[in-house]
Amino acid sequence: MIADIYEAAMLPEYWPSALTRLCTTIGVEACTLVTVDDAMPRWTCSNGFTDKMQTYIDGGWHDKNKPLERLLQLGRTGFIRDIDLFSPDEIEELSIVRDLKRPAGLGWSAAMATPMPGGEMLLFSIEQLWKRGPIDDRIMATLEGLRPHISRAALLAAKLRHQQAVGAVESLDLANVPAAIVGYGGNVIAANHRFCLFETQISIGPRERLCITHPDADNLLREALFRLAWDQAEIGTMSIPIPAVLEDEKPLIVHIVPTRGQARDLLGPMTVLVIVTQMGTGEVVKASLLRALFDLSPAESRVCEAILSGFSKSALQAALKISGETEKSHVKSILQKTGLRSRIELVRFMSGLRLTDG
Repeated sequence: MIADIYEAAMLPEYWPSALTRLCTTIGVEACTLVTVDDAMPRWTCSNGFTDKMQTYIDGGWHDKNKPLERLLQLGRTGFIRDIDLFSPDEIEELSIVRDLKRPAGLGWSAAMATPMPGGEMLLFSIEQLWKRGPIDDRIMATLEGLRPHISRAALLAAKLRHQQAVGAVESLDLANVPAAIVGYGGNVIAANHRFCLFETQISIGPRERLCITHPDADNLLREALFRLAWDQAEIGTMSIPIPAVLEDEKPLIVHIVPTRGQARDLLGPMTVLVIVTQMGTGEVVKASLLRALFDLSPAESRVCEAILSGFSKSALQAALKISGETEKSHVKSILQKTGLRSRIELVRFMSGLRLTDG
């Protein structure tokens, strides 16, 4: 079991088989491993328990898990059972037991919470069938013997992922790309030197939290990360304009790139790659660049380029041979994708002029 745990720390895809073997060895129904931070929990579990864990996540049970709440309040470092946290009558009345676990034939559990270097919490728990009664002392003794290995394996996995993240953003730095890897909760996991050069507009604040100085842009960042946590990346702005405020600043665009496939294996789950583009000044942005920066359609980019070239509404419609309604629809979509509020803001931002709250 110890060998399985350390192997899974090095190769996360082995966790389900390692947890399944643990269930068989100690004689319990299921085992889960959940990492908790400010975003949606990420998890893995023993084989055959995936559907139940997905029901737990989809039902928002993580936010109304009274046993977990009490476990975290105690601050205990080892495994603890539900019967050590609540009386038998209290267990019967717990909503997570009554409404979620009992209908699935479950209801007895034990868990361990371990804080991680990045501020997240690792929750390791086992689940037992209700008909078998509470988890006994023999199982608890086995779990306690495995506890230091589970904690060390989790720490090792976190360090390995961090080193991979650092290597990835440093490679982008060599390619002149300002970049950072950010968790869904807004915590910066790694950032390269070029990314840190924009500290008056983008900074890393307390608890390693990514902060954008301009409040509207910061709100767009929070909204984008929240959507990603709920798997709704296709809705809303994923390229965020940051206006210049100080005399020596230039406007920036922050691109939020969700990690998928092999990138997720490299940078870790529940992360995004944040890339910064610095705008020039005094030049009209070309349609091809607009499409790349903000994922505009060809028609939208032509409308945007005409606006930046100083075309009036009537002149734009005549030049592009479109109706007023079509022009209005394209402008609405452009503003939504860029996160800007008006044609004036669009012109000021793309032209490199400073934009103030007034």
